[in-house]
Parts: sequence; C-alpha cells; structure tokens
Amino acid sequence: MLGCKGKTLCGSVIMVLIVLASTSIGYAQETPQKSSPRFHWLNIGIGTRPYDLTLGISYSIQFNQIIVGARSIYSTEVYIDLLNFGYYQSPPETHNLYDYGVLIGYSTRKPQSKWAISIAAGISGTGSDLYNTTFGVPIEAQFLLNLRANVGIGLYLFANLNKEKNFSGVIFCLQVGNLR
Repeated sequence: MLGCKGKTLCGSVIMVLIVLASTSIGYAQETPQKSSPRFHWLNIGIGTRPYDLTLGISYSIQFNQIIVGARSIYSTEVYIDLLNFGYYQSPPETHNLYDYGVLIGYSTRKPQSKWAISIAAGISGTGSDLYNTTFGVPIEAQFLLNLRANVGIGLYLFANLNKEKNFSGVIFCLQVGNLR
C-alpha cells in the first residue's frame, strides 16, 4: 500500500515518526526553565577577636543552596596605653595570627530576599607566620542584609580549630557582588 515491503518495518517507521513528531511538538510548547540561581559575593571587613584587631576578606559562590568559598583572616594584637596618651614607650611583642581557608556549606540566600544566613566549614592553613603553619578546620557563619542587588552589609563570625591555638572572632563586613 505505502510501498513498504513488510508490515513490521512499515509500522516501525510510522511509530518512530509519530514519536519524533510528538516529542518535538511537546518540547516546542514548553517554556524554558530558568537556570538555578547563582550568587557570588566578596566580603571585606574589620572586626575583633579578644584583644585583637582583625581584617578579613572572603569570596563565596552559591549554587542552589550550596556555598563554596575562600577566606583570608589576619589578626594582630593592639595595645593602647591610656596613661601615656595611647603610645607605649617600648611596645610589647605582638602576636599575629592568619588563616587562609577553603570552605563549603549551606546558604539560605534566594532571589529577591533581603536577608541571608550561611554556615560553612573546611580546611585551612593557619599560624603566626608563614614558617609556623599548621592545618586547621575553619568554621564561619554569615548574617547578611542586602541593601541593593549588588551591595550588602553583615556580620561574619569565624573560628579556626587547630592543634596550635584555636581562635574565633567577629567581623563587620561590606559585601559586593551578585546578591539577588
């Protein structure tokens, strides 16, 4: 009838054509799905840990609710002698700490949200100088308020657990990036 030599072959060709036509029609009518939200931001801030001045910088990328980031924290002791108008005649020896870490965790950040909370942990190098470095477990929590789509402020709580000297602190930070 249609020029097919066997009913099975002709039926198979017709079935393949029907399936192909129906799937392409079905896909043509679907609305394209929006890709999962990706956020990224840079935190820069100043803060404290007991008796120390702390500077911190971190960069985070978020895929769905998973956050991946890198951070650097530098902390130094600050001495102020009020009796000598803020200056020591012979300043005491200062003890510096630094932390360079890579972290992974969870974030509540969503499109159009003003607030975000995230927690993360990872692995870091930490110590008092580059020659006295040990491995540590960095931990962080970020509490952030988005002021605009690309600017925010927040609190950055951090800690590092290691065999030499555990430490923790808080940084008030400015945040820039793709926040909403």
